[in-house]
Amino acid sequence: MSGDVHVRICESVRGWFPCATRLLLGVSGSKKDCIEIKADLANFLSQKLNLTLSPQKTKITNSSNNKARFLNFNISTTDHKIGKIVSFVDKNGRRVKKRSTTRMISVAIPKDVFPKFFGNRKYGDYLNDRPCHRKSLIRNSDLEIFMQINTELRGIFNYYSIASFENVSEKP
Repeated sequence: MSGDVHVRICESVRGWFPCATRLLLGVSGSKKDCIEIKADLANFLSQKLNLTLSPQKTKITNSSNNKARFLNFNISTTDHKIGKIVSFVDKNGRRVKKRSTTRMISVAIPKDVFPKFFGNRKYGDYLNDRPCHRKSLIRNSDLEIFMQINTELRGIFNYYSIASFENVSEKP
């Protein structure tokens, strides 16, 4: 491992795993299949790794009806037009036309993310478009304030760059 990795994992029976061990499984099947996979996963984790699944955090969600909240993203499936022709270039460099799938995975930003972020960072009232005074920056110059806020905003937008921004501009 490189020197940048600051996580130590002990391989003994009482091993320590970081809190960032998250897993999302997508299953194309029935709820019965999902329950069986969950049971198999729980058995594997308990027997091989001496870990347990948290019942309140381990959920089975139908992605076509509900959105799964994972790492502060809304993950669901969306319907597309049946029989839509999609053209792309395959690995040999040939242009290929195929029918698209009827369901695609959608990664979206929840509507409550930006109001919470703006409230926690004391940018102001997001819903009413009112700025707020930030006491921690009072002794900084204008450039330092601008750079600080720019860095924070760039961070949240980079984190959510993989998600679609649909319906985020609408206020909840």
